[in-house]
Amino acid sequence: MPNARRPMSSIFLAGFIGAMLPLIWGIANTPAQAEPDTALLPGLHGQDQRIIVPANEFPWSAVGRLNNGLGMYCSGAMIGRHLVLTAAHCLWNPKTRNWISIESLHFVAGYQRGEYLAHSTIKHYHVAPGYAGGIKSVFAQEGRDWALLELDEDIGVVTGFFGIERFGRVDAEEAVRADQRVVRAGYSQDHKYVAMAHLGCSWIGTAVNGQILHNCDAVHGDSGSPLLRWRAGAFRIVAIHVSLNRDAGNHYLGGAVPAAAFVDAAFKLGAAENGNTGPAERVPIDTVQQVLTRLGYDPGPVNGGLATPAMAAAIRRFEHQAGMKPTGTASVWLLGRLLEGVR
Repeated sequence: MPNARRPMSSIFLAGFIGAMLPLIWGIANTPAQAEPDTALLPGLHGQDQRIIVPANEFPWSAVGRLNNGLGMYCSGAMIGRHLVLTAAHCLWNPKTRNWISIESLHFVAGYQRGEYLAHSTIKHYHVAPGYAGGIKSVFAQEGRDWALLELDEDIGVVTGFFGIERFGRVDAEEAVRADQRVVRAGYSQDHKYVAMAHLGCSWIGTAVNGQILHNCDAVHGDSGSPLLRWRAGAFRIVAIHVSLNRDAGNHYLGGAVPAAAFVDAAFKLGAAENGNTGPAERVPIDTVQQVLTRLGYDPGPVNGGLATPAMAAAIRRFEHQAGMKPTGTASVWLLGRLLEGVR
């Protein structure tokens, strides 16, 4: 496994075309080649429910692009001051049939239309035990499709980082029964230069290879993107998206590796259970406005990144209805509570 410190690499802006593997019986993988930009790409479930989110606000600031120096990229998530979580297949070069060297890798966090909050080269990376790159038809592979990247720089102090929940198969089955919702955020092939999120998507079921099935809109480029839920006062990763598949009825299903598969390895490398929201300027004012609008609270537009009196009034209405102390102030805590109501 590569482990040497390397010089800074450049930022690559081309789209990711990842090889996807089969998930469960009767489900076929989509072609590895990138699909053309169309109104409905593979991985979108009916109407596209992704929205552009401001990458300078937490939690989106802790999501980034892992550029691989080959003109391709994946998504990844900060889970510590210098630790990134992504999909293992993002580190495999199908042309050379070998692991990508660390000098080619570059993580860019909070990327939005050519600007970014922080970036770093990679010092070490750790692929899940037993994951064999390049094997296209081994059913068990996708349940261990995760990797951890140790960065050269502590960029998590700038971007913030997520906590990790010990979320496994039993938890997923309960989440299906309870209709618990999650958020998925990453960098999609058809929106390469902005962060995109699907708010309020659902778990569908579990697979015997250890994966969890979901209906979050996700296309090529989104591999390695986190699935998040608000729990105990923090945004926590419960799984990462790694595969795009079709069932016997030709319906697209997302496949995710549950956090229980990687949580212990992540903690050993310095991941935090509760995460950190980053500097005060990461307050999600624009995101709160978007969600208030979606929930029907009529906050009006944001004025240059500042909350308006109409938005403060909308926040107080929500807080009153949710049994919270009225503050009229946008915060990460408020966003977490708002997202609990998004369907």
